[in-house]
Amino acid sequence: RKMFLHQKTVKVLWPDKNRPVKSSWVIHFFSHPGYLQKVVVNVIAPNNVGVSTMTPTGGSEYLLGDTVQIGATVQNYTGYFESEVPVSLYITGPNGYTFEDGNEITGLSGTTSQSIGYNWGTAGLTPGTYTIKVSTGLANDPYLNNDSQSISITLYQKPTLLIASSIDG
Repeated sequence: RKMFLHQKTVKVLWPDKNRPVKSSWVIHFFSHPGYLQKVVVNVIAPNNVGVSTMTPTGGSEYLLGDTVQIGATVQNYTGYFESEVPVSLYITGPNGYTFEDGNEITGLSGTTSQSIGYNWGTAGLTPGTYTIKVSTGLANDPYLNNDSQSISITLYQKPTLLIASSIDG
């Protein structure tokens, strides 16, 4: 009895960028009349890093002059090691205020996460609502829907206490 080994390359096109990264495909084929073969292909798309959590929570309030501690968790959603993951902080506010800072995570193993933090000083700013955004910028990451998170916070002017006195004479 002769056995034949046939090799076939199958190209799988990822139909939707919003599908979960980890998927399993089962392919059935007949290798010989009467012999059903089954192959399970686990697909883990490379280059999918994003921001999974962010602090402070939206709606938080701070006094002008406070230092706001901003934290984010950068998640590697694949099984692949990522050597350099750029992370950016963007803040916008009243009167065209903008602030930008960058950082880089070097060495993020597959399916792990790493916390990153920023301290933002608010002294001298205008009272109002500020939008804080943390984003990853990994090259060739097709899953852009998980690359950033944003929150809004409010900065208030420190209250001034006036004391009036009167002296009757």
